[in-house]
Amino acid sequence: MNVYSNDDRADLLVDKDNIVEYLLDKGLINNKSIVDGKMQIFDVSRKNRNIKLSSKIGRSLFLKQANPYNSNDDTSIKRESLLYAMMQNENEFKSLVNIAPKIYDYDEKRNIMITEFVPGYSWNQYLLTVTKMNIQKDLVVCLGRMIATYHQAFEKMLANKKLSFLPKTFTFKNLLLHPGPELFINLSSANMELLKLIQKNPKAYDVLEEIFANWTSKTLIHGDLKFDNIIITSNRKTHKSIITDWEMANVGDPAWDVGSIFQEFIRSWLYSLPLTGTETAEELLSVSKVSFQNMQLALRSFWNNYIEIVQKDPKLTNDLLINSTKYCAARLLQSAYEMLHSQSQMNNITVYMVQIALNILVDVNSAAIHLLGIPFKLEL
Repeated sequence: MNVYSNDDRADLLVDKDNIVEYLLDKGLINNKSIVDGKMQIFDVSRKNRNIKLSSKIGRSLFLKQANPYNSNDDTSIKRESLLYAMMQNENEFKSLVNIAPKIYDYDEKRNIMITEFVPGYSWNQYLLTVTKMNIQKDLVVCLGRMIATYHQAFEKMLANKKLSFLPKTFTFKNLLLHPGPELFINLSSANMELLKLIQKNPKAYDVLEEIFANWTSKTLIHGDLKFDNIIITSNRKTHKSIITDWEMANVGDPAWDVGSIFQEFIRSWLYSLPLTGTETAEELLSVSKVSFQNMQLALRSFWNNYIEIVQKDPKLTNDLLINSTKYCAARLLQSAYEMLHSQSQMNNITVYMVQIALNILVDVNSAAIHLLGIPFKLEL
C-alpha cells in the first residue's frame, strides 16, 4: 500500500464534482448513461467518503474512498475489495457470488473501491414498516441461510493462501475489558460510565474475559453485522438480502456474527418501546408496541435455518447457541459504547442495552431460552 501525506490524500479525492470524469476514464459509465439515463449523484458519506451514482440506463454505482485524514481506513477498504473479488471470481466460492455486492474496480493509488449500487432498503428501514415485528418468514430464512453459507464455505478453505489478506485478530475485547491509557484520552463521560458498570459486575466481567479468551479463528466472519448493512432486494414474487460493508471481515468465531444478529433483533425491539428509564422488565413487556413473541419467533426462525446448514450435532449446536448468546451481550455493550462516543451521560436506550447485556452474562442459559426464545437441543 502506498503511503501519502494528508495533503497528497486530499489531492487524490474523488467527489461529486469530478466523479463523472473519473468513471468515464475507467470506462465504467458512458455519455449515453449520463444524458439519457438521467444520472443522479448523491454524497452518502459516513465513516468513509461514499458516493452513490444512479442511472436509468447502464450501471448504478457505489464508490467508497477512505477518509484522507484517517489512514486506518486504508487496509479495510482494500480488504473488502479483495474479498468481493474472491467471492465473485473464484470457483471455490461460487456459492457466495450473490451474498455481497458485485465489484467493478479497486484503485489502489487512491484507495477507492467501486461496486454496484444495490437497490433496496436496509433491514432497519424494513422493520419501521412492519407492525408488531411481523417479519416475512422468507426474509428471516434467507438471512439465516446466507450467513450460514459463507461461514460453512470459508471454514473449509482456511489453508488457502488466497485468504492470507484476512486478519486473525480481534481487538474490541481490549476496549471493553482492558482499555489502555491511550484510549482514555478519547473516552466520553458516558463511555467511562459504561466501562465502570461492566467492571462493577464481577460475574459478567469474568464471562466476557472467558469468551474472548476462547475466541476461535475458524472461518470468515463479517465482523460488523447489523441491520443497516443488510439490504433487502425484492420483486413481486421473492425477497432476498445482500450483505454490504465487509471492511471488518476477518478469520474469527462464527458465533460473533450470529450473536450480532441476535442483538440487532433485541435492539430493534428496544427502539420500539416508549422508554422513560423507570420501567421494570414486566412493564416493558406490557407497553411494547412490538410483539416480544414475534421477535422471539423471528430469532428462532433465523437460528433454525442457520444451524440447519452449519451444524447437525445437538451438543455442538448447544455450545454454539451458548457462545452466540454471550457474544450477543458483548455486541450490545459494543453498540452502546459506540452510541455514547460523544455523549456526556448514558441515555435510556443505552441503559437498557447495558442492563440486558449484563443480565445475559450473569445467566446465559436462561437468556437463550427466555429472552431469545431458542430452546436447547439437549438437556444441559
